Amino acid sequence: MVSGWVRQLAMLSRPAMGGLVSHCGWNSVLESIGYGVPIPTWPIYAEQQENPFQLVRKLVLAVKITLDCDQQSCSAGGARMVSAAEIERGMNKEVDGGRM
Repeated sequence: MVSGWVRQLAMLSRPAMGGLVSHCGWNSVLESIGYGVPIPTWPIYAEQQENPFQLVRKLVLAVKITLDCDQQSCSAGGARMVSAAEIERGMNKEVDGGRM
């Protein structure tokens, strides 16, 4: 589902919700964990880089689509392009239970 605005809690509470591709802002992280919804991570900048690092590598509560952000683009508020192949790998890891 792609939408400009959604009622996130209503969406997360649906039994059919298979995962939430998240920029990893803290509210989205807490809401996803609270509803037991898997999180493929796609951080953009600021704390969005630290949150998925903790979720993927330390807590093993998420899988990464990408954790990469080069210093120049992130400090300027931009982000690098993420390829369709990277998104597919992250989503496949989610479906396969986080296995490589």
